Amino acid sequence: HNLFLHSALVLSRKVPKSVNGIN
Repeated sequence: HNLFLHSALVLSRKVPKSVNGIN
């Protein structure tokens, strides 16, 4: 498991709305 990838996944799950807003 990559720490960076894991962090990205966690962030995506934590703030899906923010991710959609940024994208």
